[in-house]
Amino acid sequence: MHPHIVAVTDVGEESDFAYLVMEWLEGRTLEDELRTRVPFTPEETAALLAPISDALQTAHDAGVIHRDLKPANIFIGRRERPFIKVLDFGIAKVVTTATAATASRIAGTASYMSPEQITGSRIDRRTDIYSLGIVLYQMLVGELPFKGESQGQIIQQHIAAPPPSLKYARPDLPPALSQVIQRALGKLPEARQQSVHELYSEFTTALGTKPTQRLGSPDQEQKTEIYLSALQPTQLAQPNLEQSDSTLMPEQQVSLPHLSETDRDKPPPQPTALASPETNMVKQPKIDVEIPMTAKIVVTLVIIIIVIFWLVNLNSLR
Repeated sequence: MHPHIVAVTDVGEESDFAYLVMEWLEGRTLEDELRTRVPFTPEETAALLAPISDALQTAHDAGVIHRDLKPANIFIGRRERPFIKVLDFGIAKVVTTATAATASRIAGTASYMSPEQITGSRIDRRTDIYSLGIVLYQMLVGELPFKGESQGQIIQQHIAAPPPSLKYARPDLPPALSQVIQRALGKLPEARQQSVHELYSEFTTALGTKPTQRLGSPDQEQKTEIYLSALQPTQLAQPNLEQSDSTLMPEQQVSLPHLSETDRDKPPPQPTALASPETNMVKQPKIDVEIPMTAKIVVTLVIIIIVIFWLVNLNSLR
């Protein structure tokens, strides 16, 4: 059991329904944190990237691809000490040499899906690297790199539009950091970092710092508090902050680990510069589309276009 992956304590079936029992967590998700903070500093981002990379590296080494990595699935909590957990491997795919061809279904959250995941092409660990690059961009800038009025527009940008450069959104950041994020968001898997370990190493090198620990070392849980020590008290969020796919509930507003025992008993400060929830929160539904049906639709559209073109030419000849 990895200290940065949510633990499953039991599985079973009751009344023809399969179920999982997972450990109880107290705290808040990274998505909740993004709703109440201005963009993160590079040091805060690196502090959270370390345990996330540990968790994903372990999953990837076991042949498991998460496929739905996003802030809502990254948990910041507190027990005896602060901790980070990667959640929701519900649509994870086990990839082996024999099965790493194409996904049978397109699944995930539109704002964080890789191009190959959208098109139903071959997926591997680099699919999660793309999603992690989106999360890093959102943490550093305060909004998503690809936005649109519809899910279709967002998907089209993932496939064809180059990602916005971090150096224009945050000119105060090191130029090398922009290159790291740009590489993680490469359209082709081979253009990205080839492992989350490599992404984390490049990120810390761009900051001119050393990794807090070697990934996979046995004392990961003891080092967790070091990861969160860079987090500063919650600040007011910007009105243009883009969010992913869940709504912050009052009971989820738990104080962060860096607060004192007295402060943790108090409710978190309410932002005064926020626009309405409808303005700030864009719901990104999960996609679950059968590829054969998509192919039928495309073929149908092509046939319709050909028929229209033929009729136009026929009228012109008359």
